[in-house]
Amino acid sequence: MALVDLIGEFVHPYQLRCQPRTAIIGARRKQRWAGMSGRTWRQDPHRKDAIEQAALRVVLNHGVAGTTFRKVAEEAGVPLSATTYYFSSMHALLVAAFTRFSQKVSTDFAAEIRAAQSHAQALDAVVNIIFAEATASPRVLLLSYELYAFARRHPEMTAIMQQWMARSRAALETHFSTVASAAIDAFIEGATIHRSVVPMDRQRVRDAIEKLAAL
Repeated sequence: MALVDLIGEFVHPYQLRCQPRTAIIGARRKQRWAGMSGRTWRQDPHRKDAIEQAALRVVLNHGVAGTTFRKVAEEAGVPLSATTYYFSSMHALLVAAFTRFSQKVSTDFAAEIRAAQSHAQALDAVVNIIFAEATASPRVLLLSYELYAFARRHPEMTAIMQQWMARSRAALETHFSTVASAAIDAFIEGATIHRSVVPMDRQRVRDAIEKLAAL
């Protein structure tokens, strides 16, 4: 196949005789990263989201300390330059990724609690949160550990953590008092951590929550 055929519309045949080799290579790279629709990765409205989601997977596998732009780019299937196009630093990418994670977890949490139609169902919902895959899976727990450690070293993340807790307690307060909601929220966090290493009985957990709900 001729070089002209490989480059396509980006380089006119006459220009091949006039442009240096670096310009031709640059044109080929543009074509490589253009999608089938003709859009470049900079025009993909979902690219930023994909990078944030990939960052969470890299953090899950390598921890915050082992997360790099190169690993994120490979995980997301994008050129390395795409990561730095959207995020000026690794810190900015981690903040965005952890914000996405906290919002997803708190949304799932609130949905479970708000779906309860009675006090008894609310107690069951809290138990489900502690034992459910969506809110207490190994993935969620590990990312939560990484988030807490990251937030401890970067005070600007405190606001994001506070918003997460505020959303959780607001959902709990639809069924329990303010004092009880704060206690139950703390219990949920502690119980999910303990359950990751020590087996816990669902009924005993429910009994404990019922006592806290009376506060």
